[in-house]
Amino acid sequence: MKRIFTIIAFVLGISSFSNAQIDLPITWDDTANVNYTVTDFDGTSSALTVDPLNSSNLVLKTTRNTAGQIWQGTTLSSPSGLASPIPFTATSQVIKALVYSPDSGITINLKVENSANGGINSEVTTVTSIANAWDTLTFDFSNATNPIVTSNTYDKVSIFYDFLNTPTSIKDYYLDDVFFSPVTNPAPVVAQIDLPITWDDTANVNYTVTDFDGTSSMLTTDPLNASNIVLQTRRDTLGQPWQGTTLSTPIGLATAIPFSASATSISCVILAPDSGITIRLKVEDAANGGIYSEVDVTTNVANAWDTLTFDFANATVPLNFANTYNKVTIFYDFLSSPTNVNFYYLDNLIFNPSPFTPFSLLSPADGSTLLLNGNVNSTTTATWNSAGNGFNYTWMANLPNGGFSPALLSFPSNNNGNDTTITFSYSTLNFLLGNFGVNIGDTAELEWTVKVSGGNDSAYSVDTFSISLVRGVTLTPAILTSPANNTNIQVAGPSTNFATATWKSSGDTVTNYLW
Repeated sequence: MKRIFTIIAFVLGISSFSNAQIDLPITWDDTANVNYTVTDFDGTSSALTVDPLNSSNLVLKTTRNTAGQIWQGTTLSSPSGLASPIPFTATSQVIKALVYSPDSGITINLKVENSANGGINSEVTTVTSIANAWDTLTFDFSNATNPIVTSNTYDKVSIFYDFLNTPTSIKDYYLDDVFFSPVTNPAPVVAQIDLPITWDDTANVNYTVTDFDGTSSMLTTDPLNASNIVLQTRRDTLGQPWQGTTLSTPIGLATAIPFSASATSISCVILAPDSGITIRLKVEDAANGGIYSEVDVTTNVANAWDTLTFDFANATVPLNFANTYNKVTIFYDFLSSPTNVNFYYLDNLIFNPSPFTPFSLLSPADGSTLLLNGNVNSTTTATWNSAGNGFNYTWMANLPNGGFSPALLSFPSNNNGNDTTITFSYSTLNFLLGNFGVNIGDTAELEWTVKVSGGNDSAYSVDTFSISLVRGVTLTPAILTSPANNTNIQVAGPSTNFATATWKSSGDTVTNYLW
């Protein structure tokens, strides 16, 4: 039987941030502050994506399937509904929505209800008037068959595309501003893009980028984490081998990159389709393209997030700290002519003012399980990326959500803390688990990270991995002790005489030996 080893700890002084519940008006733009969770049912599937006509605008895309129910739809919130009731009155019962439909003449149904009592509801249908363009649809609930009762609470909204029809093919619909009329939704004033670039604050930052010579980019969801927004760039087989993407409008960043003699690197995380791909990062003066510097690095992994560091101290065209560098451009598979269209994903472009370059954990992979059965020579190794030269590393582990200050376990890496690896023997890990009360066959759930130190500075890896350690049995060689080697034993004599052979234990947990 497996027993899960769990300790519940209370950590004081730490709070977690929670996004606000969705509410009208719904714009999909404020991902930094609003939880835009929606609830699909009976066949639909929805996700935040970029406006098909404006790559700087976020909208909700819903796929209407041929399978499922004819009333399949999407609730524009979690099942608990909106943050506040819709303020219907006797004279104000209109909700408007911007819908992008693949066809005109499509029936769209909008339903409002009480999140605690689905029997309190009202619904209205309307029809799209144009195809493949934004259409402002009006849902006037004063015309509903089941009329609004203004004393009731309506705090839940659901939309049904191609209502009660069975389409012959899968169709995608896009939804933008949903608002109670006559409330208007003025567009917010957004800031010019600047480092660090995270793509997450679409409500307040203009994340427009500038593609050239063949690339095409748009904001989309992280392929490995649906709650994270990243920049996707399509690297075409056509166009120039130097096709790329400037990470701003042509006027560049809001502020110049603060390069100095001790701070010359920019890091980012990239998900590439292959390892060994050359990525070039170029910085320049937005007003004078003749002032620039550029660095090439190669990807280390395929189809996984990879932390890359571009150190402009190694640039062929060196930085001049008296110049202004306020524009950043990235080139994927630089100067290559690929035979296939490839997609690259970019997140967290950061200027590194500290002596450490951001580094990430490599192995064992996040979520791994390790069964510690083996012999005295059995080992396992943890690895991570380098944070730069001349630093020391400490491997740390603790219970889930326990933090690392202090850590439950803490060991210097190999080579007296100088290597980006640490090796553990199975026997050491089994001994430690035993001290923590984990029985043989039971599992300890841990989280681990790595701390880098240099001088008075220190930092942690950009990620934390979980690992499950199953306490096992570690065997050492049995050493014979008696009778001594080459001993002659007389086998004749009384039946009460015995010959005894002895040996040293192969481990405290060993219960059976075969002579």
